[in-house]
Amino acid sequence: LYLVSKFKTIFYDNSPSSTVLNIINTNIKDNDKAEFGGSCVTGDDNCKGTLEIKVSGLMSPNPQPIRSAHIFNTCEEVLNQDTSVTSALDIAGFNPNSSLASTESITALADVFFPGMTLSDDVYTSLINIFNQSKSEGISNKDAWKMVMDPMCKSPLFELY
Repeated sequence: LYLVSKFKTIFYDNSPSSTVLNIINTNIKDNDKAEFGGSCVTGDDNCKGTLEIKVSGLMSPNPQPIRSAHIFNTCEEVLNQDTSVTSALDIAGFNPNSSLASTESITALADVFFPGMTLSDDVYTSLINIFNQSKSEGISNKDAWKMVMDPMCKSPLFELY
């Protein structure tokens, strides 16, 4: 239940919301096609994919795109809840109304999503640009941070770190 734990740790534990918990449980915990507990490839005995995929070894559709779609949907739904954004920012150590996106703040937020991973300079620049572009379009600080979290949550690295 790695993904359930990760979603709860980031988006629920610091600002508990029954709505967020229901989203995580419905989309990941109670969904065999979403919760594999880590990387999953065709033929992997640990996958909860279809029997045909597990035993055939043929180039059948891999269950991972289905799982990725569930993760994308979960990210969308969870990030639409203000408490989720507050929880993630609280873990990163700054206020949801913080108006400054810097390498330091992005590093703190990235460490929430990808503990121990060092992002490239291009990724930092992209995430800072997302924040600044959101702000220039009149989006609130909290919603601008949500825009920064969106690609982090949907990244394949989310499952690996």
